Amino acid sequence: MAKITSVLLKSFGASAAIGMATCAIFYGFFASHQELGVEPALAYRFALLAFLLSVIGSLLYFRMKATR
Repeated sequence: MAKITSVLLKSFGASAAIGMATCAIFYGFFASHQELGVEPALAYRFALLAFLLSVIGSLLYFRMKATR
């Protein structure tokens, strides 16, 4: 397997786990605290944002680690 394929798989795997965990945490928080007036569906936007940011961060991290 090429280095870039390995880096991409690691990056997307870690980012998917971070995105799903973020979604679960925020969805549970918003669902249990209805007094805030925030819809639980907003958790999906936070999950997408967390996924995108972690893809960028993990790509940088794993790419730098692979070049050493």
